Amino acid sequence: VLWLNGGPRCSSLGGLFTELGPYLINKDGKTLRLNPYSWNKYASIIFLESPAWTGYSYNTKSKNVSTNDDSVAVENYAALKDFFNKYPSFKSNPFYLTGESYAAVYIPILAVKILEGNKATQINLKGVAIGNGVLSDSLHTNTLPLYLYSHGLIDEEVWQSFQSQCCNGCMG
Repeated sequence: VLWLNGGPRCSSLGGLFTELGPYLINKDGKTLRLNPYSWNKYASIIFLESPAWTGYSYNTKSKNVSTNDDSVAVENYAALKDFFNKYPSFKSNPFYLTGESYAAVYIPILAVKILEGNKATQINLKGVAIGNGVLSDSLHTNTLPLYLYSHGLIDEEVWQSFQSQCCNGCMG
């Protein structure tokens, strides 16, 4: 399983240490406890720092690294090919792309790269899982007022203000 935190530029170590890794950091910041919801009970997890310069990741070639969504997918695919070439015993395992938030943008692009390149480097991609995905900033922003109103998080007066001042409730 590959795990990508969203962001963009959110370290996947956040997922490792606060969400689905084997341990959680205690409030004292010095000790650990077992995570009862850890995914590693069921699968081997790669927590990839992506894009370059996120968390502890770095690039030795250049400080001018492109971090658009397509180039991030190319770099992530290169990292996966390298992983599977170095650890061929994992090649036959079912492989899943998972993540949250803005990873909903990275994951489908990466899945296409894997499927297109599978003749050269076999990756046994079985599926994707996206939690709390942000597929489009403008779609997310434009639907937020209606969501807030329909879930009782803003009152009628605020909703009417959005309707009258923000192009029928759209903000973007």
